[in-house]
Amino acid sequence: MTKQNRKKVLILVSTNIFGGAERVMADYLRDNQDFEFFLLTNRKPSVREEYEKVLPADHIFSSRFVLCRWDLKKHPLMIVMWILSYLRSVMLVLHLTKRYQIEVLYGNNSTDLPILAAVRRLRPGLRNVSHIHDMLETDSMMGKYFMKHHQSLDHIIVPSGANAEYLSGLMKSSVPITVAYNSVPLAGPDDHLFAWEDGVQMSPAGYRIAMVGTISDRKDPMAFLRILNELQLPFHAVIAGPVMEEPLYRTMKEYIQQKKLPVEFPGTLDRDSLVKLYISSDLLLLTSKRDSLPNVVLEAMAVGTLVFARAVGGVPEMIEDGVTGFLYTEEDSEKECARRVERILRMDQADKQTIRKNASEKVRTVFSEQEKRRRVFQVISEGGQSNE
Repeated sequence: MTKQNRKKVLILVSTNIFGGAERVMADYLRDNQDFEFFLLTNRKPSVREEYEKVLPADHIFSSRFVLCRWDLKKHPLMIVMWILSYLRSVMLVLHLTKRYQIEVLYGNNSTDLPILAAVRRLRPGLRNVSHIHDMLETDSMMGKYFMKHHQSLDHIIVPSGANAEYLSGLMKSSVPITVAYNSVPLAGPDDHLFAWEDGVQMSPAGYRIAMVGTISDRKDPMAFLRILNELQLPFHAVIAGPVMEEPLYRTMKEYIQQKKLPVEFPGTLDRDSLVKLYISSDLLLLTSKRDSLPNVVLEAMAVGTLVFARAVGGVPEMIEDGVTGFLYTEEDSEKECARRVERILRMDQADKQTIRKNASEKVRTVFSEQEKRRRVFQVISEGGQSNE
């Protein structure tokens, strides 16, 4: 397909942080020749600069008015800013789609849903696709919006079978849904696994336990800290990711100080630094209350880091307990989780190595970049096949 004949796609990335969904999109855009992509996102440098690594600068547009995640329940006056952002974003999208003769409008976050619906009313001939990474709660703003306006969508892409099943149950009319599993570029040869051949030696500070993700209630970092507080072995913990909820971050810092927990916050890490964190950690502990398919699990599995995660959403699609990682349920107490963490860390090195290799192999075979690109290509170019 020549550059002149490639379909033109405008991607909306309504966010003021560069989190998991944004990394997934950047990975997809890297070296992608299937379509001519344009992108509209927040003008925050930490967001725009990441996309400038994978798209030409003249194909990236930004505005501080692009819709972001604001907690309107806790801050109702923000509704004024939301309305202004909504109107400005719709006008920007209409301008860009006309100027660049856009054929497909692609929303990468659930926060893009209102823009997709508005543009559908104003430009009914423009095809749209919504990539919904979240398990939308029915009492949330976006969950309510989805249930009311999903008929404005031509196609939905989700990263897990659990998400597809959940959204299908919310819809009153049928919109095609395609499952396109997330993928990570880390899943290559076994080079990363060589670090584990002789087993990880416990540092003087103890085992290293990592949590990677946004500081938000959805990720439940307080549960992570409470599990750490129950541990009866030496450890050092790292929590890496952007702060989405400042009050929660302050609560965490107070708890850490009160309990004298050895925890550090390096902030948002780039890809190379994340790989180093995974490889140098004995365990990735994921305590999310809800998650469609957390990319950090795939990243850790790809380089051979053991993962212990709450079995929510699409997590069981990645982890088979005791085979590719370890799972716990919402019914398990934090004390029970701590005892399980201790048993995992003290496992025989040969057993750990088997699980690491199983995990890395599953990422390469089930969560491959090629399969994801094939499914997204189908959706954008042909309409795709629902519920693959």
